[in-house]
Amino acid sequence: MDKRKSLTFKARSTEEIIRTLKENFGENARVLSIYQIKRRGLTRFLKKPQFEITATAGEIPPQGAIPKDPLITTKTFINPDASIPFKQQIQRILIHSGFSQPLMDEFFENEPFQDQCNMQEILNNFFHFLQKSYEQLNIKEPGKHIALIGPSGVGKTLTLCKLIAQEVFLGQKPVVIKLDGGQFGGQDVLGVFCNILGIFLFQEGVDQSMSYDAQQKMLFDHEGINFFDHDAINSCNAKLDQWSVDTRVLVLNALYDTDFLDQCFSKIKDLKLTHCIFTHLDETTHSNKLWQYILKGKLSPYCLSFGQSLTADFTPHVLPYLLNKTKITEDLLKLY
Repeated sequence: MDKRKSLTFKARSTEEIIRTLKENFGENARVLSIYQIKRRGLTRFLKKPQFEITATAGEIPPQGAIPKDPLITTKTFINPDASIPFKQQIQRILIHSGFSQPLMDEFFENEPFQDQCNMQEILNNFFHFLQKSYEQLNIKEPGKHIALIGPSGVGKTLTLCKLIAQEVFLGQKPVVIKLDGGQFGGQDVLGVFCNILGIFLFQEGVDQSMSYDAQQKMLFDHEGINFFDHDAINSCNAKLDQWSVDTRVLVLNALYDTDFLDQCFSKIKDLKLTHCIFTHLDETTHSNKLWQYILKGKLSPYCLSFGQSLTADFTPHVLPYLLNKTKITEDLLKLY
C-alpha cells in the first residue's frame, strides 16, 4: 500500500470508522481531522450524527531504540588553542548547543580533563551521562484521575485526544471532563472526537449530572492558565481538588524560551503538579534545552507529542526519543 495515501470518508459510528480505517490503512492508520456534518431542517433531529474523517497512513516512528552512535562526530579532536582550557571549550560547545549550566556542572564534577583530550570520547560520555541520569529518575505512574494543565495554545486538547485514543485502542473507555468555566463547546474537536469514539464527555456548568464507574479512568481538559495570575492558579487548584485529581500534568510547548519554561516549572508546588508533557517536538530543530526540565524539573515525564494527528504522533518512550533528537552544534566543532 502507498503509505502516503490519504482518505476522506463519512461515518455514523465508532465501529464504522474503525472498520474503514483498518480496511484502508491497517494498523498504521492516523486520523488527521474529524468534523461533524451539520444537517439542515428537521433531519438534524431525526437522523444520527454523521462525521467526516480525514485519515492517512504512515509508519510509526521507532520509539524504543536507543541510538547506537552517540551525538554527532566520529573524529578525534585535539585542543587547537592551548591558551583556552579544554574544559572551557567543551562548555562553550554544549551551552551553544542548548544544554543548561547546571547539567554541565554535574557532568564535569566527575569528568577528567587534560590539555589534550579526545573530543569524541567526552561528547559520548556526556551522552551516556544524560541516559544514566534519566534512568535514575523516580518516575511516577499516572493515577486514575489525570488533568492536563498549561497555558492557552500549548496543545492540551490535542494531546488529550491522543491519550483518549490510546485508552480506546487498549480497550478502555475513560470519562472525559471539560473544565472550562461552563463555556459550551460540544461542537469543538474534543466534543466531536469523544462522540465518535463513544466516550462520555461531561462539561462543567452544562451537564448537571453524570454517572460513571468508579474504576474508570477520568481525563480532565482544563482551560488555559495564566501562570502569572495567582487567582487563576487558585481557581484551577480548587477545581482539581474537588475532583480529587491525583495526576496533574504540566503541558508545555517545546518551542517556548527557557525563561517562560522556568516560570511554569516554578509553579509545581502551587498547582501540585506531578508529571510533564512537551508538545510540538516536530517543530524543534534541537530538543537539548528540554533535558534540564526532564532531569531536574522534579516532574515525571508522561509523554512527548510531535504532530497534529488526533490518534498518533506521540510517544511515552521519552528517553529514546530525546536521545535521538539530541544534537551538538556543528559550527563550533569546525574549529577542531
